Formats: sequence, C-alpha cells, structure tokens
Amino acid sequence: MDVSAFADENFNPVEWINKMYTSAPPAETEKNKEQFQLSLLKKLQVYTHQVSNALEDSSQKVLQHLPQVFRDAEQLNQEALLLKEKMHSVKEELANAEQNTGHSMAALEKIDQLKTNLQAAKQALHEVDNWTILVTQFEENFEKSDLSAMASKLVSMQKSLRILATAPDVEAKQLQLEGLKNRLEAKASPSLVQAFTTGSLGESKKLVDVFNSIERLPQLLKYHHKCQEKNLYQKLKELAEQEQDESADECLRRVYDATLASWAEQARWCSEVFPDTPCLNILLPLFADLLVALEPSISSCIGSALSHEDCIAALTDLRQVTKGFGAKLNLAVDGMMQDCTLDADMILALAQAVNAPWVIGVQRYGELEKPRLLAVISQTESLTLEDRVQMFGQTKVIDLTSAAVSRCMKLTDGCGAAGLLHAIEAFTEKYISIQIQTLEELLKEKSENEDWTLFKMCLSMLQSSGELMVQLEELDNLISNNLRQLLKHVSAPSTSAAEKFDELLLTPDGRSNLHLLMDKAYKGDIRCNISTVYEISVVRGSFIGSASEKWNKPVLNSAQNGS
Repeated sequence: MDVSAFADENFNPVEWINKMYTSAPPAETEKNKEQFQLSLLKKLQVYTHQVSNALEDSSQKVLQHLPQVFRDAEQLNQEALLLKEKMHSVKEELANAEQNTGHSMAALEKIDQLKTNLQAAKQALHEVDNWTILVTQFEENFEKSDLSAMASKLVSMQKSLRILATAPDVEAKQLQLEGLKNRLEAKASPSLVQAFTTGSLGESKKLVDVFNSIERLPQLLKYHHKCQEKNLYQKLKELAEQEQDESADECLRRVYDATLASWAEQARWCSEVFPDTPCLNILLPLFADLLVALEPSISSCIGSALSHEDCIAALTDLRQVTKGFGAKLNLAVDGMMQDCTLDADMILALAQAVNAPWVIGVQRYGELEKPRLLAVISQTESLTLEDRVQMFGQTKVIDLTSAAVSRCMKLTDGCGAAGLLHAIEAFTEKYISIQIQTLEELLKEKSENEDWTLFKMCLSMLQSSGELMVQLEELDNLISNNLRQLLKHVSAPSTSAAEKFDELLLTPDGRSNLHLLMDKAYKGDIRCNISTVYEISVVRGSFIGSASEKWNKPVLNSAQNGS
C-alpha cells in the first residue's frame, strides 16, 4: 500500500482510494468490492496505530533527554565565560609586555641596522680592493691576449660595480669598465673577422660567449653583419659579373639561386652560433643590405634586356624570375617565424631590397610602352588613302591597348599605371590625328561626279570613328577596373608586406601619383583622351554634314533608278 500520497498538500481521498482499487489485482476487486474496502480500511487502521506508537516512543525519548541537554548547555555557557576572561587577561599581558619592551626592541632594530651598514661597508671596502686587483689582472691578461680571462675579470668587475652602486665614484668606475670593454672588443676584432670569414664554428661560439658575458652581444652582431655582408657581396658580385655566354635570364637565376643557398647556409650557422638570438633578426637585415649592395650588378643584368627587340617581353620574363626568387625567400622566412615575432618593417625592408632593381624600370615603363604602341600606327602614315581607310576598319584600338594594360600588369603589377596612361594617350592621340587627317582628305576628294569607291571609304571611316569612341570608353572601364583591383589589394589588411607593390616598386612621389590615380578610379573619374574624342566627334559631325550635301541627292536618285 502506497502511503506517500498522504504527505501531499493536495491529497484527495477519493482519488487515492480509486487508485488503490485500480492498482489491486483483479481477483481481489471482482469478488466483493465491500470486502476490498474493509480490508483497505483495516490496513489504514493498523498503519495509523503504528504511527501513533512511533510518535509516542519518540516523545518519551525526547522528554527523557531534555534535562541532560539543559545541563550541557549550561556547562558550555560557563566555559565560554571562562575563555573570555582568559583572553582578556592575555590581551592585558601583551599590552604590558609591549609597553615594557618597546624601547628595547627599538634599540635592537637600531643595532641590527648598524650591523647591516657595517657589513655593507666592509663588503664595499673589499670590492674596492678587489676592483684594483681585477684591473691589474685584466691588464696582465690583455698583454697575453687571453680573451676568456679578460672577459672573466670584466664579469667580476660588473658584479663589483653592482655592489658599489651607492659609492661616490661609481660613475668613474662605470666609465673605466666601459673603457676596458672597448679595449677587449678592439683586441678581439681580428679574431672575430677571421672566425666569421672562415666560418669557424668553434671559434665563433667562443667569441659569442665572451661578448655575451660582458654584455656586448649587440656589438658582436654588428661585426657579424658587416663581415658576412662583405663576404657574401664579394661572392655574389663576382657571380653576377662573370663573363659567360648566357642570357640575362640565366644570369639572374644564377645570382638568385646563390643568394638562396647563402640564406640556407647562414640560417644553419646562426642557429648554432647564436642560439639565444632569433635567426631572422640577424638574417633579414643582413640580406636586405646585401641585396641593396648588389642592386647595381642585378640592375646591369636586367638592363641587358633593353637591347632585345621586344624589350618589354624580355623584361617581363626577368621580372617573373625576380618574383619567383621573392616567393622562395618569403617561404624561407615564413618557415622560421614559428617561434619569434618580427617587426613588419624588417620584412618590408627585405622585400624592398628584392624589388629595388625594378624601381627605375617601373618609372620608365611609359617610355618603353609608348614607342611600341606608336610603332603600330606610325607605319600607316605612308599608306595610300584607300589602304589607310582599310587599316582603320581592321585595327581594333581596344585590342592594342588591352594588350598594353596586360603587359603593364605583368611587368609592374599595376604600379606603372601612370606611364601606361601617358603611353596610351600618346597612342590614341596619334591614332585619332591620323584618322582625322584621313577624314579631311576624304572631304577634299569629293567631286561633282558620283564616286562609289569614295563613298564606301567615307562610310567605312564613319563606322571606324564611331567604333573608336566606343572602344575608348571600354578602355576607360578596363583601366579603372584594374586600378580599383590594385587599390583593393594593397589596402587589404591581409596583404603581406612582400605583396604591397606600391611600397616595393615606387618612389614616394610615384606612390603618391599612383594612389591619386587609384582614388580617381575608385570614384569613377578616370577618363582617357576626352579632348581628342571630342575633336573627332566634331570632325565626324562636320564630315557627315558635308558628305550629306554631296551624296544625299545622288544616292537617292541612284537608289530610285535601281528600284
């Protein structure tokens, strides 16, 4: 029988009885419902009796224990009062002891301070004597050129100087110590140069320990930088200037491959000799300065491409070689950046050094592209009038200029946009001037007699001039889109320093001009050859008017006769 329901605040007797009835075995409920209810009632009476007996027993036990609880509480109260009195007594004793011994404690503290001062003075006197001894020993070892012993004495002097920090002549001793360090550094210079030049691992480690112990490691790194830069420069310069029967492409690859090999060799060497200094902090400035020093040799190699008939194509091939070298160098740098954090300026300086030989080429891009474009149109000046008209009908300005835009992107990564615009403007002005000249010659050719050949040429020129204006508008859109894409690339936070082409390939003035063009493109203000387009539109309109006066009526008559 489940009696847990009696504890529920919302107990319902009827529901409980029905539940008991439904949960009982069918054999008991089907015989006699009244008998089942009497049985259930008897069970409840028995359970009630048991609960009453249990409550009575618990009450008797509580009543029996109450006197003992009262006695324990009283005893606990008395003990608490006694503890309070004892604590008060101890507090008074502590106050009396503090009052009686305060002067004695102050005297003891004063004596202890005097003892400390005396010990410090004794130590200072000892260090003063020791300083003189160390200086003498340093001079003896200096005569013997014993670098390790000299460094050991200087380390001891550094410790003494820390102890003598409050001495009146500490500044003089500091100057004296720096002077001795300078002498050691000068003494070690020949050994440093020899060790770094020959790549002696053992001797280099020994010298690193010496300079590290006297807190002159930055000076040692400067020695290493100068020495390695000189050695690598001489090696790569000779490699670049070798007289060999090879192309500029092969020459450039040879120099770049040797530079990458030198990087890998220096990385291994520096990791062993300078274990506590991140290798990239050494290699990035070293190779940035090395590539800057090699710029004349690399520029000479690149400049040989100018003698090619298609110099832009040759330069573009060499540019791809440089970009490939830069990509490999970036991979090498990225592989060493796992355990160190670098200043972005160091990576930018290396990237600028890689691209430095191309800065002048980017500045002169317009000078290279302009003759190439003008050569296409200049040959038409010697053609007959009919051939010229046919040429205008076949030549697509948008194809020629689109190819120029593509060449600019490949060679200068868009940074030669200013020169490209000048070249395209010169080309289109020349193209339009010849077209206008041809239109004017056609007007002079008109006569009183019908000339269907001349009429067809006029129609062809009108169509060509109309197509030209449409193509120039397409050219504006093409250049603007490229400039907007370049602006998006160089301005994106995710663009690495090695891909910020505007900072790598342009001077400050050139960068300012490029950004001005990109801003104009972003705002939709790039417009090529507005004046020449307007000029050809005026001439085209006057040509149509003049031609109409001449051919309109005869053409209509001929058309009627033909019908």
